[in-house]
Amino acid sequence: MRQDFDPVDVGRILSISMWSKQPDGVEFQAARLYYGPDGFDEFLVAPGVDWTFIDLTAEKRPAGMLTGIGIWGFEFPDPGVYPTLVDDVFIDHVTSPVESATWGLIEALYR
Repeated sequence: MRQDFDPVDVGRILSISMWSKQPDGVEFQAARLYYGPDGFDEFLVAPGVDWTFIDLTAEKRPAGMLTGIGIWGFEFPDPGVYPTLVDDVFIDHVTSPVESATWGLIEALYR
């Protein structure tokens, strides 16, 4: 699964997370963070057989523009074996810079 979006400055990203679970006996799934125009970074996560919160924030680059996220898992054709499941993929980011003026600082406290 891959989702591309308008570029987001990684300096404005507060968190990147998702919930996922794997079928029994499958340990890892892969995730990619896409950057424009510099390619992507790929890493492994190990969610387990129950729904597991996965925090991907530490995997983001220190600088650049995030343009997408991709998640690869497991699909098995046998009946009764479920595939990798993913839910609530979330990228939380600041949408506008905080003004250095007093009103901008006060406004930021009430978001």
